[in-house]
Amino acid sequence: MSDERFKTLAIQLTGITWGWQREFAKLVGVNERTVRRWAKEGAPERILDEARMMIGIYKSAPLESTWIVGRDETGQRFIIHAQRPFFLAKISAEQEPIDGFFFDLPNGGRLYDFHWINYPTSLRSMETLMEQAAKYLARRV
Repeated sequence: MSDERFKTLAIQLTGITWGWQREFAKLVGVNERTVRRWAKEGAPERILDEARMMIGIYKSAPLESTWIVGRDETGQRFIIHAQRPFFLAKISAEQEPIDGFFFDLPNGGRLYDFHWINYPTSLRSMETLMEQAAKYLARRV
């Protein structure tokens, strides 16, 4: 893929034109320098496929949907918040030990391995967002 098409795809996914390399790096879990190299030399097909899949998930959701829940090819459950602040997180059925940021669900599960496209603006907005995620997941069970 040409560097211009990769840049267009990354900007479409992150939703920003300034700092898209940093946000795309966070989203796919690589160093920002790697994304800059991809912008010059082209990205690996697996990264492009992953980005296209994520864009497809966002586009396939009705505009009024705030939450998208699904499973990846390994069976791992995930949740996407499809409005600002956008994020994707894995869902665990148990509160197993996990490094990094996580949120314990009232049902005994846990949200973890967050990938933020943009961050909540305050601790209170983060708490509210996690509470909304827990309520949405509780209704789906």
